[in-house]
Amino acid sequence: MTELKPSGDCLLVFLDEVGHETFAGNQHYFGYGGCAVMARDYEALKLQWRAIRQLLSGSSNQPIHASEVRPTPEQFRALKAFFAGRGFFRLAITTTKAMTYPDHLHSMQPVVELLKKYIVQIAALTPCTSVALVFESSKRADPLIQTYFGTLEISEDGRLIPVEHCFMEKKHGEIGLEVADFIVSAAGSQTRRFLRRDPGSAKDFQDVFQAVPRILVKFCLIEAVTGPDQSEEALIHELG
Repeated sequence: MTELKPSGDCLLVFLDEVGHETFAGNQHYFGYGGCAVMARDYEALKLQWRAIRQLLSGSSNQPIHASEVRPTPEQFRALKAFFAGRGFFRLAITTTKAMTYPDHLHSMQPVVELLKKYIVQIAALTPCTSVALVFESSKRADPLIQTYFGTLEISEDGRLIPVEHCFMEKKHGEIGLEVADFIVSAAGSQTRRFLRRDPGSAKDFQDVFQAVPRILVKFCLIEAVTGPDQSEEALIHELG
């Protein structure tokens, strides 16, 4: 996919990953997260993000990535103000190498099953008549998403809501995926803090997830899964 042309009543859900799904190397955590916004509101969000790009890179057309940003105090305040905006939902599900789960499951399955649940819950809070899921494309992750995420079905009052499943490459500079990158990066910061057993919240996690009304936020860290179904979370930490 190279271009988005949704109707105004479409719920756009941009998703990116953090860490590694098999906890390879020093990546002892994994997760998916991003943002959800009604298409009619997406242009306003893009305008606001272009101002962030301008401030951080000197060009409103220059893509930025959370892992490369070392903001000055002024830039930090601008990022904080952007994420304090109430025009979009933010969601993330993470887990760690310490997660316990049945041997027959892939470590990605509990994450994507809960991700699907969260998307359904967010859609129910909106007037959307369709949904477009946009995953940042990755040679490694795309086949796994196709296998373990599969297709998402959403219905309302017995009526099926169309859901489009898309992959988009980073090179296209889609702003929704950039915002998703910053959101899932903040979820990763909080998960690393959990791994270290540090109390409290990471600063970027506070700004992205805790500075807006709870209704706009879906976040959890999965510690354990029991039973034959990958969606049976025995122990999760949700945002309090």
